[in-house]
Amino acid sequence: MIKVSNGYIVGWNSGHYIGRAGKGKEGSALANPLRLLNTSDSEERDCLWRRAGSNRIIAKYRCWLWQKIQQKDQAVIAELFYLKEQALANDLNLLCFCKQLTREVACHGDVIKSCLEGMLKQKN
Repeated sequence: MIKVSNGYIVGWNSGHYIGRAGKGKEGSALANPLRLLNTSDSEERDCLWRRAGSNRIIAKYRCWLWQKIQQKDQAVIAELFYLKEQALANDLNLLCFCKQLTREVACHGDVIKSCLEGMLKQKN
């Protein structure tokens, strides 16, 4: 089983980190290179904007990841195949800063999870 979790909530040692470098974490080849411009969520309208913005960013991330796969980006391919092997051997927990438990908001980890599930369905 593959799941996506926030490392702050479940602990950073409970899975494989897929985020950007920073806050003491080494960056992943699968980190989302796209960012929201407005990161404030202090007001409800900002929360709604972030959800809409997040959905657009995740759609762009899906395209970015597909392009990297088509270009045979070595770092991206290597990490995906490593994660596939981990998922075959055990449950796999993908960790990032952006996954939220309190709201259903898309996260780049959900795209990676879908990609890995597709890879696991392949015979090779």
